[in-house]
Amino acid sequence: MISDVNSGINKVIESSCIVSNNLVKVWVMKLDYFIPFRELLISFLAADEREKYKNFNRELSKNLYLLRKAITRKVISDYLNLPPNDLQIRYDHKNKPYIYGKQINYNISHSSSYLMIGISKDKQIGVDIQKIDDRKKEIPISIFSKQELEKYDSSQCSGKREFFWKTWALKEAITKATGDGMTTNFCDIDASTLDVNQEETVELQYSNKVYISAIVFVKIENDYVYSYVLLNG
Repeated sequence: MISDVNSGINKVIESSCIVSNNLVKVWVMKLDYFIPFRELLISFLAADEREKYKNFNRELSKNLYLLRKAITRKVISDYLNLPPNDLQIRYDHKNKPYIYGKQINYNISHSSSYLMIGISKDKQIGVDIQKIDDRKKEIPISIFSKQELEKYDSSQCSGKREFFWKTWALKEAITKATGDGMTTNFCDIDASTLDVNQEETVELQYSNKVYISAIVFVKIENDYVYSYVLLNG
């Protein structure tokens, strides 16, 4: 019975893989598909995670915590061929998660009913997924560089929407790859020359004086925008 349930989880994960090559594997998974496997998912958690799971008062928050933590453990453990609850997840000085004692890099992002997970063996990785909500249309001024704002203002209405969401997701993924997160001013990152629907190696202005080389991908599909970034060097 357990093997049948585990097989069901594996099929969902396998069907959710959107990129798989020698540099990176990326999954975009609908969390609702895993709800029937709740009991097995609980067994994937580490002891401290199971304790925290029990202490949630709100059912929605409790389920979301379980799904995010357990599915992430399952995906990484399959990649490393280890039991899910054997993984030692730690956080570095920038609060970026890593697997203690293992030479892989991973990152996750969650939005609404979807979870995105990226794993790279050799490169720092950042991922971001967001449900498109056009009520956020006033945000560009606060996240765009001068060049991006000029490009946004000169775009047609339909182009504005796509450019805004791609730029936002890309910048989120960049700062998650570097580990700088919300400490980075998005205005200092300039991605005005990018419009990538496939992997592309680029030089990005990360601040006024710093450039980074990265492999980037960003795409809009089914009312979601998702992006991943791999740092070179």
